Amino acid sequence: QVMNVKISLDAMPAGLVKLGKMIYVGCMNFRLHCYHVKGKKMHALLMPAPILAMEEFSWETTGTMKVLVVALRNGEIRLYNGKHLVNTITLRGGHMVAGVCLGPYGREEATMAVSTKAGAVILKILQRDVKLNTKEGSTAGPPPEQDIPLNVPKKTRLYIEQTEREREQPVEIHRAFQRDLCKLRLRTAREYVKILSASRRGQITRVQSSGSDDKIDVKASVQGMGPLFRLSVSITARGGGRLLTDMLLLTIPTTQLYSVDTPQMRLPTLVPGIDYSFYIPLQFIGEPASGITDSVRLLVIDAAEHGSKPRSICVIHMPVSDVDIE
Repeated sequence: QVMNVKISLDAMPAGLVKLGKMIYVGCMNFRLHCYHVKGKKMHALLMPAPILAMEEFSWETTGTMKVLVVALRNGEIRLYNGKHLVNTITLRGGHMVAGVCLGPYGREEATMAVSTKAGAVILKILQRDVKLNTKEGSTAGPPPEQDIPLNVPKKTRLYIEQTEREREQPVEIHRAFQRDLCKLRLRTAREYVKILSASRRGQITRVQSSGSDDKIDVKASVQGMGPLFRLSVSITARGGGRLLTDMLLLTIPTTQLYSVDTPQMRLPTLVPGIDYSFYIPLQFIGEPASGITDSVRLLVIDAAEHGSKPRSICVIHMPVSDVDIE
């Protein structure tokens, strides 16, 4: 008789065994599911390796007890009584199971014949005094260790007084906590502003111009905390009323601690009295967290006058670079 019961699996089945009113289905996702014949799912077990074969085992010595045999790809053959693991057999030599058969063989009433994919046949004889019952008192659920009481120290007098104070003065304690938290946030913000101000303070140490009537003012500041910096440069032409063309801006680190992507930049035509802003990326390539620093020079020269003195020189003392946290 075909029953009108449908069971949906979450993966392709690898084996099926019926034990009494229970149906065991092994799937390709390492799971062993147990269903009642009416379709209700009883439990599921996760295997450490893919399931290769499943077989039923019953023995007259065990009475009406029936055990499920599950062969895995890692060489283990597991015996389950319900959802309890009662025994494990490990095949030596890296054999991979192709099939399992259990029953009498010769004078032995309980024998397991295992065929491997290499063509070998391995016989295992069940011991006569084997116990396939589950351990006494073993139940599903949390481990028994959690019922062992912890060695918690006794409550001290100071602890009791503190709890009484918290019950009597909850509002005052909460206000004090909020006040201290606001102070901590304010102090953090002030320290952050101090660091940013220190990285921008005193960057221009010297501005020089040549003897020409066309003077060029260069102002610079450092943005960033390192190791990536950005130089914000402002250039203004003063006096003369004449347009300045063919000007170059050179970025020259004093040592090899800094790397510049664009060490030479051609400036546009400089109109007297107008500020021109430029940004120059700069990277610290020295030893991280070494605390050393150096200066960077900005030179404005005339490309048309070879060998002439720079129109303006700006020396920038770089701040200490922070460690890159990425």
